[in-house]
Amino acid sequence: MVKISNKLLYLSINLFEQNDYNYFITNTNCKVPGGNIVLLTKIFLDNAPLIASLFFIMGAFIVFQILFAGVRLILKVRRRNTDRYLLRSILGIIYILSLLFIMQLSIRGKNQSWIYVNFQLVSIIFYTVILSVPFKYHLFGPIVVAFMAFNSALTSWESWCLAIVLIVFYYSLNYIKNHTKNKFPFLSYLIVSLISGFAYWFFVKVKFSISNPMFFRQVIYLFIIELFTFGYIAILYTDLESRAALFRDATHDKLTHAYNYDAFDIDFRSLFKDNVISDGKFTMMMFDIDHFKSINDTYGHLSWGQGFADSGRGCTDCTRKK
Repeated sequence: MVKISNKLLYLSINLFEQNDYNYFITNTNCKVPGGNIVLLTKIFLDNAPLIASLFFIMGAFIVFQILFAGVRLILKVRRRNTDRYLLRSILGIIYILSLLFIMQLSIRGKNQSWIYVNFQLVSIIFYTVILSVPFKYHLFGPIVVAFMAFNSALTSWESWCLAIVLIVFYYSLNYIKNHTKNKFPFLSYLIVSLISGFAYWFFVKVKFSISNPMFFRQVIYLFIIELFTFGYIAILYTDLESRAALFRDATHDKLTHAYNYDAFDIDFRSLFKDNVISDGKFTMMMFDIDHFKSINDTYGHLSWGQGFADSGRGCTDCTRKK
């Protein structure tokens, strides 16, 4: 039992209407002066599911970033040299599958076992667009079948239709990602997600006999959630592009676009660090070309750059052969 002050009780009740107050009184587990009350989070989830879903999805993204940074830090402390993109993909798959199975387990066998459908659709966006799992790893089909087996839905034709929609949705997002000229095809992603989401909810409606008002409400919720999700990802992409442009300006010569001292300093520090961690062998060769500047003064920057690049390739080929 939790004691709640009169001031907190009155403030809480004023946030809701009289019907909600009656709900407080009849559904209680917390001892309060003059009556009982449930936690406000319960009312919030029941009366504002869309806002709760948006906060939940944002929280899921942030928790994954914290988890990924923590695992990388642990591996760094233990001097384990791992590919960050492969680690991100593996950790992301484990993370999203754990969330999906835990959430589905909490509603398994209940009447409203479809309440996490929107999160299932967003998880595909997370798997494909955010994680960017390499397409050569064909893991998505087996994951969908395993999820169906977990829900004892292998004999349901509606469930197989749902699985087909998910797989088509996944391959469509991958196709857009690999065949677009835009850095982030926001509109293409959103249109495909809306079409796939509508088709998915249609078969959910058929399977669970959902009413038309509930069906259209959930589709609208899905549109807002997907708009929010892709907007969040677009902001991340824009931020990454700005940082990449700043880094490129800081490590390249403005006129010749050649690497400057800072670029080599960053690369050498990273190489030395990786070789210390892996206890590998590392060799660095430095040399000076006499009177090379005269090429620049005589023939211009383009010829100088081409000659410099040819010299570098020749030295690289020569040292690798030996």
